[in-house]
Amino acid sequence: MDEKIRDFVTVSELARGFDEYALPQSGDFSGKSVTLHLESGETVGLRFVSEEALLFTQGETPPIAAAYILTAPREGIYYLSCVVSYGDTRSFAAVLDTKAGIATAAFGILPTKEEALVSQFERGEKNLPLTSVRVEFYAAAIDRPFTADTPRHEATDELVGHRIRFTYSANDEYEHIYLTEKSYTWRCVRGIEAGLADTELCYYRKIADKLYWFCWAERVVPTIGSVVEDLAAMRSYGTLYGYEDYTMGRVKNVPAGSYAKIVD
Repeated sequence: MDEKIRDFVTVSELARGFDEYALPQSGDFSGKSVTLHLESGETVGLRFVSEEALLFTQGETPPIAAAYILTAPREGIYYLSCVVSYGDTRSFAAVLDTKAGIATAAFGILPTKEEALVSQFERGEKNLPLTSVRVEFYAAAIDRPFTADTPRHEATDELVGHRIRFTYSANDEYEHIYLTEKSYTWRCVRGIEAGLADTELCYYRKIADKLYWFCWAERVVPTIGSVVEDLAAMRSYGTLYGYEDYTMGRVKNVPAGSYAKIVD
């Protein structure tokens, strides 16, 4: 086994074993097409050509073929994630509530190496976000126009103030401390990053009772973490998306799953 040479690891190193408790891939959309009507007025087309591949279109752009991750955290609620740019720096994720006919979509944009190398001092001086990773959220309607009356998954502060411990595998355990509506601290209790902690930009959406979509944007190693946290089942399911290594060339989008325990 390769020895770890850095404290802060890449997605490739972090992902080993993180799918141990992940949900199985869902084939419920295989052979079907879905159109998301975003609140911005744009449309996103999803044609699921198989249980593993889809064609992604946004507006009038040519379709992009992509491998996808699709799981069903609860009946009628799906989590979808894929990479949707030829430059491999743009991801798409969505939580689809098929019973309500609504969705929340998020585009994640990884930085170039030049953007990632901007120092924290310069970011503070120029009033820039402390992470070079960008995430853009949109409410959406499924297969119908988005209107002023369309329900949405609202931003929430219900997790703020709580500490939850997530066990991703027999060897990996992390604690989340939800500080504010825009920041949280993670701490590695066991695993490849044992002893490390950091505070990151984050986003919360409430999907249903005790069901939340939680995303974070890491600043040291540009990474987007995206998980649906089910505090009724005490589980989480999602993906980790980032560069394979420090050369910042190829990317990796990997499934993750965990068992959860509320600490406080």
